[in-house]
Amino acid sequence: MRTRSVSRMRNGDNRLEATVQARATVAIALTSIVFVSAGCNRTSQEATKQQGQKGAGSSKTQGTKPTPSSARAGNTSKARSGPGFEEKLPSVDRVIEVVNAAKVWKDRVQTPTKEFLAHALPLLRQWSDTMVAYSEHGRRQDADRLAAAVVALRDVWGDKLFPPLRYDAFVRDRFEVGKQVVLAAQFFHPVSFYRTKDPLMSKQLVKYYRFSVYVRGHIIKRYYLERSHLTKDPFFVLTSMQHAVHRQLHPYGAKQPTYWELKKLVIEDLHKNTAPSGI
Repeated sequence: MRTRSVSRMRNGDNRLEATVQARATVAIALTSIVFVSAGCNRTSQEATKQQGQKGAGSSKTQGTKPTPSSARAGNTSKARSGPGFEEKLPSVDRVIEVVNAAKVWKDRVQTPTKEFLAHALPLLRQWSDTMVAYSEHGRRQDADRLAAAVVALRDVWGDKLFPPLRYDAFVRDRFEVGKQVVLAAQFFHPVSFYRTKDPLMSKQLVKYYRFSVYVRGHIIKRYYLERSHLTKDPFFVLTSMQHAVHRQLHPYGAKQPTYWELKKLVIEDLHKNTAPSGI
């Protein structure tokens, strides 16, 4: 793999992690989700603070070193655990009702206006944190259902209202392996692994998930679920990227693995290779 291609890929992938840089804490008020007649909004002060920040998906931010909130605030699991915390988590059915209510924006605006983004982006970040909390408490099915609902909402909004070049993914999990913090992102739709204007080439290798590994606020490694169309049938494979080396870790064949299968292998690989080094 040429260094030039890797550089283009890294610049594109840095967009999502830059959105979490501005968050000062991981303590999200998950129970403050409310529906208002004008759309969906949160009543917490955090929503107000975040309205001017860039999206929960990806963002064209250059020249910054993204730092995940969990790396700043310490152990994410500890921040989201404790007596009674799980009981405070909203039911997934209630959260999905709020997600579905946000579809009204499709009929209100045709482009990503400031009003729309001020409502949508804080909600997307909150839904991401809810998925993280579900994951940490073993509520895998709830996390999967919420992720599917968010993808379905993005489909309703469409490319004009939620441009894929600006917002192509959302955070669906955050966990730690030793001193390494992992931020897992799911793409709304498969994204070309390499940036190219050739439509045929762009579809030959696409990515579905990305796991970004941080040590002291710096990305040291990434993992991807990729699908190749170079063969007759689609071929899924989990890969890693480090030191500009693209390595295949586990082939899956024509059947797409679940997120949880990927997470298990990522954790196993990180336990085997814990020496920090840059990508």
